[in-house]
Amino acid sequence: MPSFLQQLPAAVLCGLLTMLALPAAAQSASAKPATTRPAAAPAGFAIEPVPAWVSAVAPDPAAKVPAAPLTYALLDRQTRLEPGGGESRFFHTVSQVHEAAGLEAASQIQIDFDPSYQKLVLHHIAIWRAERRIDKLDRRKIKLLQRETQLERQMVDGRVTASLVLDDLRAGDRIDIAFSLRGGNPVFAGRFVDDDWATAWRGPVALYQYRLLAPVDRVIRSRVGPAAIESRSSVAGGLRETVLRRRSVPQFPYDPYAPEWVFLDEHIQFSEFADWADVARWAERLFTLPAGPAPTLQARADAIRAASTQPEERLLAALDVVQKEVRYFGTEIGENSHQPAAPEQVLRQRFGDCKDKVALLLALLKALDIDAAPVLVSTGLREHAGDGLPSALAFNHAIARVSLGERVFWLDGTRAYQTGPLAERQSLGLGRGLVVRAASTALAELPSGAAELRISTRDTLRFKHVADDPRLEARITYHGEAAEGLRGTLASRPADELDKQLIGEYARFYASVRSEAPMRVEEEAGHNAVTLVLQMTVPRYWRFPEQKSLAGDFALHGLMQPLRLPDQAPRKTALRLGRPASTATAWCTNSARTC
Repeated sequence: MPSFLQQLPAAVLCGLLTMLALPAAAQSASAKPATTRPAAAPAGFAIEPVPAWVSAVAPDPAAKVPAAPLTYALLDRQTRLEPGGGESRFFHTVSQVHEAAGLEAASQIQIDFDPSYQKLVLHHIAIWRAERRIDKLDRRKIKLLQRETQLERQMVDGRVTASLVLDDLRAGDRIDIAFSLRGGNPVFAGRFVDDDWATAWRGPVALYQYRLLAPVDRVIRSRVGPAAIESRSSVAGGLRETVLRRRSVPQFPYDPYAPEWVFLDEHIQFSEFADWADVARWAERLFTLPAGPAPTLQARADAIRAASTQPEERLLAALDVVQKEVRYFGTEIGENSHQPAAPEQVLRQRFGDCKDKVALLLALLKALDIDAAPVLVSTGLREHAGDGLPSALAFNHAIARVSLGERVFWLDGTRAYQTGPLAERQSLGLGRGLVVRAASTALAELPSGAAELRISTRDTLRFKHVADDPRLEARITYHGEAAEGLRGTLASRPADELDKQLIGEYARFYASVRSEAPMRVEEEAGHNAVTLVLQMTVPRYWRFPEQKSLAGDFALHGLMQPLRLPDQAPRKTALRLGRPASTATAWCTNSARTC
């Protein structure tokens, strides 16, 4: 069961494409509810035969997979890069329903695409029942939906879902689907990057293939994990063909307690970026600021300058503008997946995502003559962000590196619940990141935060007489990012719910515990910290075993709760744990004593 800290809302992530994105479009049925509205023009699709450049591949009958309600005989991905620019991606999936339990997933076909730069072309959708082919590609039954699946995370990406529900699907049927997506995101300036899962979420795969056709003069690197993947390459007609195959692929082993980097082994990556310096140069163009600040932004910077002569106070004021006055909301359509909006626009509209907020912060600091640069990080991979290929897809978040003389601060504009001095507002534990400057040639080591205090718990047990039920006071103090998560929780849910949850945590150790007063919330003045105060009584606390000695158990809740392991079979992957916490305990045997 997730701990209290794991249930705190995570900081909202920006729209930079994550290395651990959802599987390819052919597997994109969402398990979560989504906000759905009719798609806006000009989204649409065409129906055409399979392109001539596609090389047909048949399922491999020799590749065995374990029994499952739904299995995949074939996952075929083929990409062609045109000599004059442009790209086309072909998807071919053959799955089979073996049991009624697999019908729901198999019957819902959902293909996601971005109409701002992609065109969807359907080739065929068919059911094979024994040796009989039943055509299911009916234009009238395909619905185009703009579902905005990230809206709950304050993000709009403009993607459209072509949705079809197969009727009359039965156990034993095979489903054969082929389609193409034509067009690449212009934000990459013609460079090719891709990251595909060599596995499937819904069932095991007999044969997975990725085929890439590219002009011989384009240098595209590939990376595969340690999984057994066959690779071959050949050149013909000015094109290099690269084929990667994986056979008898187990179903994706999702583990909510595992860190994201353990899943890198399930990926196939391609990148046309030569190295991290190449990625930094590409990103630097995206974050290039206008020659001079616009009037509204300049006026705001002038007000900050007039209010203080100290650079640290000015930096703190600029950070407060970005964190407190600009709410988080991302518009991630087309190029805006990576291209930040103009700082003046962000300040005027008072919303933006992480890259927008970084661009605004940099513009304010530039007007204040404070040195700063954007930093690309991965909130999932963290210290393993550099384990994959140098690529624009290696990151999903942006922060700022700010220099004040010899001091360096790593600051996050999306952390709206931060308080306290600059020293307590650092972004910690992000591992490694790419500082977006022309001089950057490698990922930078960011502050680890391993020694930083996150939570301290002081439990005090008070009683006048042994015959009395002791009173238990718990003071739980959250520091830094944990404090910000707590403030976000208190802003989004009633405090009494959190009170009951925490009392329930103490009931694990003191079965008869009961609350004596509503939970108090105390902000720690001058610090980025919040304390929760619980007042409880513990009936039937004392024991008198064998009438020889008086005994009472005292639990180190602050130490035990973060270390509680999930109920799970023996693990095969790493276990994600929170950062260290501090626990203090105190006893009082008489109410006159000060604890």
